[in-house]
Amino acid sequence: MENNTEEKSMLTPKDGCIFCSIAYGKTNQTVCFETNDLVIFHDHLPKAHCRFGFHWPPFNSVHHLHMHILGPKQLMSFNLMFDPRFHIFRKVERVLDDLKKLKIERKK
Repeated sequence: MENNTEEKSMLTPKDGCIFCSIAYGKTNQTVCFETNDLVIFHDHLPKAHCRFGFHWPPFNSVHHLHMHILGPKQLMSFNLMFDPRFHIFRKVERVLDDLKKLKIERKK
């Protein structure tokens, strides 16, 4: 794992943000991998083994973009929060398309 102490010292975690607390080492959660732009850690209450997706505003409790990796789908408990058939959970492709459109709109 990289040592990002210098970069982190220039940033301030948001109060009450559990993801920020984990990324800044303020919890007992183990960070699996870390770079200057990315922090990976295991879910403390996993719902599945492997699937990629995002919660979309206003359905996210922490107001920054964060990816969920869950699966396999057949082993998941029924949980609407992570079901890609519903508006709450967006697949990676959809988020990438939305971000590209936003970038184009901002250039205008």
